[in-house]
Amino acid sequence: IVTVHWFSERTHEMRAEVADGIADVISKATKAPKDIVRVLFIDVPTSHWSKGGQLVSDYKEPPKYLQKE
Repeated sequence: IVTVHWFSERTHEMRAEVADGIADVISKATKAPKDIVRVLFIDVPTSHWSKGGQLVSDYKEPPKYLQKE
């Protein structure tokens, strides 16, 4: 099982793309069938994540990858 901790604000499409990419890499590196690779996503709200001592939810501007288009 590959565990991914990331912001809960990520989209379903992002989750699907990351899961597929991780399964590809693990399968190629280990020669294991892709369909046995498990990926567990753990969603963490930005209010529960800090960087450099500051909560991400308190950033004046959210990181580009979390901004709504």
